[in-house]
Amino acid sequence: MGPRLKMETGYIVPRTQCVKPEGGRRLGACTRGGSSRSIFYDLGSAEYQIRVDGKAGSDSLDLDGSSLSGQSVPLFYRMYERRCISFDAIYAWEARKIPLDDWWRPVPAAMRPKIHFVNEPVVGEDTPTANSFLHTLATTAKPTDFVVLKVDIEGQKGGPELEIVRVIANEPNLTNLVDEIYFEYHFFFDGLDFGWHQVDKAKMGTVDDALALMYKLRSQGVRSHFWV
Repeated sequence: MGPRLKMETGYIVPRTQCVKPEGGRRLGACTRGGSSRSIFYDLGSAEYQIRVDGKAGSDSLDLDGSSLSGQSVPLFYRMYERRCISFDAIYAWEARKIPLDDWWRPVPAAMRPKIHFVNEPVVGEDTPTANSFLHTLATTAKPTDFVVLKVDIEGQKGGPELEIVRVIANEPNLTNLVDEIYFEYHFFFDGLDFGWHQVDKAKMGTVDDALALMYKLRSQGVRSHFWV
């Protein structure tokens, strides 16, 4: 087995619908009632599985509470399943071209009807096209749904990550659709390199801008996490 990619996630407290035996709710309990569906939107999904030396490996996931490894669709599905939330639908976008047979081959049969995979770059505009996340969100989710969004678009230089999250924060009709967001914000911080390579300070903003955006989302009831 090849090396695992691990990310420190001990700081994240996702929502849960699990109840303690004595009847109390766990930290981060989902309080939105009447949800008709649970939906996961993944902007930057990569393959369904980890690839080792160019070959598909097992989707080995380390869910010990402090680190995670694995590609994001199975990773998030299991992370929330462990918290008593099973996604009814998954919408995934990946800019890097992947042979569709290769992408779908490792997907379990029970998962296939849930997943909508778009192998095109995400666009920031709200247009009636498959690669428009904002249009897809507005037409597939309802305020009563439990919606999780991960925004970590790799391979799209100058991509629309920040634009999309800002729109969600500033438009109440979209803010009201999203319950939880994981966002890899490529902010500028004293010229340090966090693996994001060159960051345009004028375009992406500083760590203060990042904190302000996440605070705005949180103050509107969106459980917002910095992703890695």
